[in-house]
Amino acid sequence: VTMSLQATDEGPDPTGEVIAATDIEDLEASVFPWQFDMRQMSRGAMDARIQLGLVGDILATREHWSKTVVARGSSPAGYLALAGTDSKKSFKWCGAEIDSRHLVCGLDAADCDFATPDDEFHWVVLIPQESLADYLGPRTVESLRGRRVLRCAPELSSRLFRLATRAVQPRRQKSPETMVLRAELLEAASQLITGESGTRKYSQRQRHYRVWRRAISITDSLRAPVKVPELASQVGVSRRTLERAYDEIVGVSPYRFSRLLRLNRLHRELRQARGQQRSVTEILGNWGFTELGRTAVEYRHLFGESPSVTLVGRPLSPSLKLADALLAAPSATFT
Repeated sequence: VTMSLQATDEGPDPTGEVIAATDIEDLEASVFPWQFDMRQMSRGAMDARIQLGLVGDILATREHWSKTVVARGSSPAGYLALAGTDSKKSFKWCGAEIDSRHLVCGLDAADCDFATPDDEFHWVVLIPQESLADYLGPRTVESLRGRRVLRCAPELSSRLFRLATRAVQPRRQKSPETMVLRAELLEAASQLITGESGTRKYSQRQRHYRVWRRAISITDSLRAPVKVPELASQVGVSRRTLERAYDEIVGVSPYRFSRLLRLNRLHRELRQARGQQRSVTEILGNWGFTELGRTAVEYRHLFGESPSVTLVGRPLSPSLKLADALLAAPSATFT
């Protein structure tokens, strides 16, 4: 389904508003039109804050996520997504380290994945593909298709961070300040794209990333504990290589990653079962958890509440999504 909405002059401006999510499922929903399957990988209740800024048809955010998140999915259709770190902590994007010299790149529903550490800050800029093509030419924009990481000078990375910071500050949409800021964002993106010097040579990190991707494509659907030697055999590598790949990309063992994935799937099913005549024991069994007491303790440590509380609690939906902000922009389009 394709939907195009033209914002009116009197339409709401979400600039300066903050999306607050206290649950991994709510965080996943709040970042739509990013299409992500998110998993919380560290213990404790989630505290995510997404500060919004609309600059004409460009959306910028500054974000803080309190817990480690691993996700797979795709970037928003019809947009170029650029992102970078907002602190000294780097994060993983498609197997690469995003730091002061590397930025996220995702053009028009690009397949992607990421892993963030605890207490992580980052910024994101979404530029409509058509607007960027008008500025740089369609061929230059299309050259980004298939790219996931762009190298840049730390000064340019810092400049984009400062522009994103300005973008989330309240201002009138049709003010000269907004027009200047939009031009600066387009110019900085242009410098990044035209100055980027191409891909790196095939590295061990990239090989480990490909091993990890093959492995999680197998384990994503598992409802029972993973057997690491069997998984390594299915992937076609040694157990040691498989374990190194997981350690480098997500920082945990294959077994631990698979268990955390099943706990996240359990969390989702418990939320979806609210109001239904289903028991915690039944749903735990659906995901291969037989040691109910141990699982309940581990679940509480991970999500900050017991499985029974998740099952009977009321949904906590964010009042605002990124999609709402994009729909408020002039000529916002979704697919």
